[in-house]
Amino acid sequence: MENFLVEIGGFAFPIRLPGRGFRLEENYLPFLVDRDGDGTPGWLVRREEIPGDLESPAPVIPPFPRWEVERRGEEKIFRVRKQADSPRLWKAARLVPDLSRGVIWNARTDEENIFPLRELDQLLFAHFLLSRRGLIIHGAAGELGGKGYIFPAPAGGGKSTWAELMKVIPDWTVLGEDKIILRITDGQIRIFGTPWNPRRGFRRNASAPLKGIFFLEHSPGNYLRRLRKAEVIAGLLRQAFLPFPAAADLDGAVALLEDVVRRIPAFNFGFRPDNGALDYFRGAIGEKAKNERGGRRR
Repeated sequence: MENFLVEIGGFAFPIRLPGRGFRLEENYLPFLVDRDGDGTPGWLVRREEIPGDLESPAPVIPPFPRWEVERRGEEKIFRVRKQADSPRLWKAARLVPDLSRGVIWNARTDEENIFPLRELDQLLFAHFLLSRRGLIIHGAAGELGGKGYIFPAPAGGGKSTWAELMKVIPDWTVLGEDKIILRITDGQIRIFGTPWNPRRGFRRNASAPLKGIFFLEHSPGNYLRRLRKAEVIAGLLRQAFLPFPAAADLDGAVALLEDVVRRIPAFNFGFRPDNGALDYFRGAIGEKAKNERGGRRR
């Protein structure tokens, strides 16, 4: 048995793998705080086949659900299929309701290396975080002068472009280019880097207090437009990862975002993909430039 302790969203979380052939994905390495762990119960990965009692009645006609979540007594069941047209489960988990501990299974495979958390992890962490006042948001994020800013956008909306612009300035810290955790903790709204950013250089185990929300869009000129609260909530819901079939969970996610919107200003941010957009943004938030164009961050 191999024990790991990973830190995500401000939580140190035990993961136990059965050893030979089972691996943590590379994207978790920046979030690994203890390779040996301490044996504390957390998520235990089993080597054996997915138990039959975790199967669910499948529709007669595909497509089948890509993922399912079921509350069964005092446990939560999670099921993931590799493809939407497959009746066979790929991964499954049985956990306690707050997801602090439980067991994960993978379908039998001939692959040399098995990554048991692949594609299951975001589903599990989304539920884990929601009960702790957190959500996964599709967005880039950065920290400047001790203040955090999140830049939500759909695919192709400019997240990676904006992250590339931020990273060349020494006093910016890029927290991510694609997926960020937004969480209320100790009365403060904070953003956290995650392992689920596509490129290695943008997976950062760091956080910052959130001071502004800027919905990105490509534009021939740089501009900011202040948004009404209803627009902000709708925009964040479109970019939040919400795998919550239960109405109560969805209501909780909306309530969390309503709290955020009451406290954090939000804007549409149209930008040209050049360094002038950085100057414009810094001027808009009142931050003076330090060592502009000073080369890439080490």
